[in-house]
Amino acid sequence: MKFKPTTQLIRRYLLGAVISTITTTQLIAAEAYYKQEPQFHTWPDPTAARYEIKRFGPVGIGLDLVQPAFTMKVSNVEEGSPAAATGAFKQGQIIESI
Repeated sequence: MKFKPTTQLIRRYLLGAVISTITTTQLIAAEAYYKQEPQFHTWPDPTAARYEIKRFGPVGIGLDLVQPAFTMKVSNVEEGSPAAATGAFKQGQIIESI
């Protein structure tokens, strides 16, 4: 049995393509229009943490996973933990390798 697209289905696909093209064009135009980021917007902050790990196991550090590529940034070091005892981790430090 062959699939035979109906006129209504084709119209829906075309309407979707037109709407996405218009939306993309408007976003590009809006980006060029604004000189600074608007106070209220719907897109996420690219520098904000995507995930927050308050306590990473017995090590005693908290991690923020930020973009790009989920970079690990130390958010806190607990007092009396192995991480604080060794002094290897400081708040704001980026972990480059494990």
